[in-house]
Amino acid sequence: MDLTYTESDWQLPEPDEWLPAKIDRVEEGQDYGFGPTLKIVLHLDGDIDQISGEQRETWAMCSTLLTPRSKLYGWIKSIDPAMLPSKGGSFNTDTLAGLAVDVMFEHGENSEGMPRAKVVKMRSSKKPPAAGKIKAEVTRKDRPKLAEPDIDDNDLF
Repeated sequence: MDLTYTESDWQLPEPDEWLPAKIDRVEEGQDYGFGPTLKIVLHLDGDIDQISGEQRETWAMCSTLLTPRSKLYGWIKSIDPAMLPSKGGSFNTDTLAGLAVDVMFEHGENSEGMPRAKVVKMRSSKKPPAAGKIKAEVTRKDRPKLAEPDIDDNDLF
């Protein structure tokens, strides 16, 4: 079989940089021998494949464990602490779909020694909404003026 090499515009995201994204969906991930996992499918803003014109998918992998020390718990807490269930409660991962988030990557290598980037942090989006999406009205309230104290120079001694 003959394969054709094509250039790609894809580059590893910068480490320690927050990138805006949207959660597309959450799926069951592959079990790598450490227990069941979740695959959070993200679309990074502006990450379009030049050849196909399609939005690229980025995956954030985590365990299905929901404990205060788990990656999933930390991500949910950073997105919206009100989403966290109380002790013994359940969390529906479908509630994450459609949320605007910011993600941070860490660089590393896969098992074949190829460079890869993995999502290590996720938080609620800090990106302001697009112009025209919200209507904000800001009014300035006049501050009350403080009365000047009536001090006589003779009162100081």
